[in-house]
Amino acid sequence: KPKDMDDELYTTASEGLSNCIPQKGHLADAVNRLWMGAVTDSEKSSVYSRKWILNPRMSMTGFGSAAKSSDTYVAMYAKDKGNETATSMVEWPAKNMPVEYFDSSYPWSVSIYSSTKDKIEFGEDAQVTLTRTRLGSTEEIEVTNVTAVGYRNDQRQAALIFSPNVTTYMEGDSFHVLIKENGTSILEYDVNFFSLEPLDENVQINAQVPQTGIKVGDDSSYVVLELSDTSVPVSKIEGIIADTSVAELGKYGKENKSGNPVIYLKGKSVGKTTARFTLPNGSSTSFIVNVVDANHKHSYTEQLVSKPATCREEGKLYTKVCACGALDSKKYRTLPKKDHQYSVVPGKAATCTESGMTDGTVCTECGEIISEQQEIPALGHEVKPLEAKDAPCIESGLTEGSYCGRCNIVLESQKEIPKLGHTMDDGTVQKKATCHGEGELAYLCKRCGELMKTEAIPSLSDQGKEIGPSDHTKPLVWTVIQEPTCKTPGIFDGWCDECDEEIDGGELPPKGHDLEKVPELPATCTKEGTAEHFTCKSCGKLFRDENGTVEIMKADSLPMLEHSWDSGVVTKKATTSSEGVKTYTCKVCGAQKTETIPKLKEDKDAQLAKKAAGYKVNKFTVKPQKKHMAKITWARTSGADGYQIVRSLKKTGKYKSIKVISKGKTVKYTDKKLKKGKTYYYKIRPYTKVAGKTIYGKYSRVVKIKAK
Repeated sequence: KPKDMDDELYTTASEGLSNCIPQKGHLADAVNRLWMGAVTDSEKSSVYSRKWILNPRMSMTGFGSAAKSSDTYVAMYAKDKGNETATSMVEWPAKNMPVEYFDSSYPWSVSIYSSTKDKIEFGEDAQVTLTRTRLGSTEEIEVTNVTAVGYRNDQRQAALIFSPNVTTYMEGDSFHVLIKENGTSILEYDVNFFSLEPLDENVQINAQVPQTGIKVGDDSSYVVLELSDTSVPVSKIEGIIADTSVAELGKYGKENKSGNPVIYLKGKSVGKTTARFTLPNGSSTSFIVNVVDANHKHSYTEQLVSKPATCREEGKLYTKVCACGALDSKKYRTLPKKDHQYSVVPGKAATCTESGMTDGTVCTECGEIISEQQEIPALGHEVKPLEAKDAPCIESGLTEGSYCGRCNIVLESQKEIPKLGHTMDDGTVQKKATCHGEGELAYLCKRCGELMKTEAIPSLSDQGKEIGPSDHTKPLVWTVIQEPTCKTPGIFDGWCDECDEEIDGGELPPKGHDLEKVPELPATCTKEGTAEHFTCKSCGKLFRDENGTVEIMKADSLPMLEHSWDSGVVTKKATTSSEGVKTYTCKVCGAQKTETIPKLKEDKDAQLAKKAAGYKVNKFTVKPQKKHMAKITWARTSGADGYQIVRSLKKTGKYKSIKVISKGKTVKYTDKKLKKGKTYYYKIRPYTKVAGKTIYGKYSRVVKIKAK
């Protein structure tokens, strides 16, 4: 007992350690690998720890760990006899076993317990037949190290240990175990392997084949298994060598550069065999393994061998190859890398309790992640109330609860409220007793209002009240139910002020019309008038006479008066090009009307001047002549009295008059004293004399020449 440990803790610790198996190390590793996996030689031969963990007599097994400084200790509690059934059996691997928790190096075991006095044991002649079904194919698996062991101090328990020759367990594998003793079947059961993280059906596998033969005895050669998803564990890859006398598979590893798994190969004898690697989804790859003599030396011959290019690496086209498959590394040309082949990795929507993932992108050729999937946080529950329900008298109620409006999971359950039962009130008058008739008293539940019973109330006369002349205990009260109108009668009824019994009344005579005179409204030149008439103040009807004998729908109309126009004012003068307007105004209401004033007629000279302004010269030509001259010609313009010729040094520059032709019949002119090589621009227009004024027509087109 340590000095600093109190007695209670020491007592508890001592009792616990006396009933458990202690072990130095970490808890997860101890449970899964050491105790259950039985990886040590002593455990493989006896599965001592596993037998106690899976003891059929136990209903519970406990594990714990304690750490101080850098030392960690773990312990297993294995002293429980809560499962004292007649006969029970526990297998490992279990009947439904995750591949992540069972390595190919672990032995198999089955433990049996019987509560009867009959001894159960597996003899030395026990034989195990193990049949595996994988991807639809069934084969028998070799079994070695079949060992029968017993439980200390308990001859009613027994265990059988055996080791299958299996390289890898894969999800979907199904095994059938048959145990015989001297040819007689004594036990059989099935084991099915599954994965806690099922493999995506789109994952593909491919192998980078060694480009050289493997020498006999060499175990350093390896194959890179290219996966489209490098996160796939090697436990999901099954490797098989067709002829294990030529080569065998070694340990798995990881390639540093790509993260893909590698499998080492060992040459055993000269020859060739096939290696195949398969995923649970059916994707597989295979290649030829060439094993050569240990003293083999390369001898190259001319031959073309291609190492295909991938998304990650350039390819090579070798020109010299050895018979063993080795390539001359100095004799090749490079093949360019391939482009990535993009594929969308579907995301997953987030739920209330689980996070989701966005879509990602991956190359289907090399498995490189182009765009990573991003986690979408869990949404959390959308809390909505479950309304409480009061407990009525005859039904139970519910307390308030809550649920998620997104996933419909109940978050807080409603609890039942017991029913309360009826509570009767003091009674309510449902029908009053009259002077001659009974009433009714109803008794209701105070809580739910349900009718529980009724009682009769005696009539007032039966209660001893005196009946008067009106046949009731009190005088009758009368009231108008419907007021009379001008033409229709009214209605009145009565009742007994004691018992409220209704008494038939009678009619009130019509009131007749109450007429009011509406004076005449004279007509104007803008609005009709209305004749004198009469209106009933009560019903609003109209009448033509004061006695109300002629009813009308509306008052008679008086026609509008005609306008009284003035002599008018000219508001727009007429011209030769447009009409004028004269406006008249009503002397009474100010209304206006207009009339059109015709256009003024033009005189003869004005018409001629207008025509002359539209004249234009046609066929205007200018041709350069020798001795610095230009010959100008044009077609005669009918009606023109002469022509004006203008000239400029620029097309859009200022033009100067160089000649005015005073005769309309003249159609040519020579321009002299031009400068050689200079460019000139000409145009011409006609003119006409009208009433002593010169009226110019339109300019012709511009003609350009270069003087000689």
